[in-house]
Amino acid sequence: MTAETRSYDYECVDTACVLCGCGTSGFFAKGGDYEYRTSDRVFTFVQCSACGHVYLNPRPSDRTLHLAYPSDYYTLSGRHTTGRSRLIARFKSLVINRRLRFFRPLLSGRASVLEVGCGDGSLLMDLKRRYPGLEISGLDMALPQGAAARCSAMGIAVRGVSVEQAELGLERFDLIIMNQVIEHVADPVAVMEKLSAALKPGGYVSIETPNPGGYDRRLFRQSFWGGYYFPRHLHLFGRRDLRYLMERAGLDVIVQNDLLAPIIWIFSVHALLFHGFGKDDRKNRLAGWVSDRNPALLAVFTGVDLLARFLGCQTSNQKIIARKIV
Repeated sequence: MTAETRSYDYECVDTACVLCGCGTSGFFAKGGDYEYRTSDRVFTFVQCSACGHVYLNPRPSDRTLHLAYPSDYYTLSGRHTTGRSRLIARFKSLVINRRLRFFRPLLSGRASVLEVGCGDGSLLMDLKRRYPGLEISGLDMALPQGAAARCSAMGIAVRGVSVEQAELGLERFDLIIMNQVIEHVADPVAVMEKLSAALKPGGYVSIETPNPGGYDRRLFRQSFWGGYYFPRHLHLFGRRDLRYLMERAGLDVIVQNDLLAPIIWIFSVHALLFHGFGKDDRKNRLAGWVSDRNPALLAVFTGVDLLARFLGCQTSNQKIIARKIV
């Protein structure tokens, strides 16, 4: 989160629902880039009139979408790495590895693993330390400085390329991990078909993505919910839509469940404080304290989501594991 406004000139294009092709939609939400303030433009999510899928329309063109990821973007700045916060980095590592426990029998062998959107490579390096026999690779459209060298030193091949442009090969991977990425791609249908083709028969894909059906979205009006993440999130998948996306790519859904979403909570509260109630110095200071770098707040909102999940509510984050049909 930054107080700087850059006012980039986004070129935006109209689009239709990628899931069903329908061009008719209704208003769902609108807002600005509350986290990085790359522009003062207002962006709009719409809901498909035919299938209900939620997508950004109009959206930044492929030519200008890179403007949404400035140099202080969290994956580029290393905000959640050990060098910035040992406590948050450790907590993140524990959470992610816990979420991969389903794959422990697979990872204990000599499986081939790809992470799409690997960021600084921290997950890949954790996996290599725990399971040295793995063949591990990763890709990210914008690798942080030094990430490739650190990964290479551990025998991990990472490439600075988007999933759309990457050459993945056919039936190569036992497991593909894609955390908080599918909502960023312009054509998730084409991406999932590409990933499915790259899986070995019986191979798995593991995806995490925001859930617009989360109970807390309704608390932040039609603008300030952190899962909107204007204008970087181009699609928001409800549980039914996410399952359909997997099945359309020839994948059999094995697991689909809710995840804790403390960072989305923090983004929501920050946007509401800083942009929803006007601006003054006191609010600016408070909004600066409401940050994803604040371990105390991460703990508080983790507890809130734990209680909500215990009560049967959908949270604002979700996970799906699907297997390539043999």
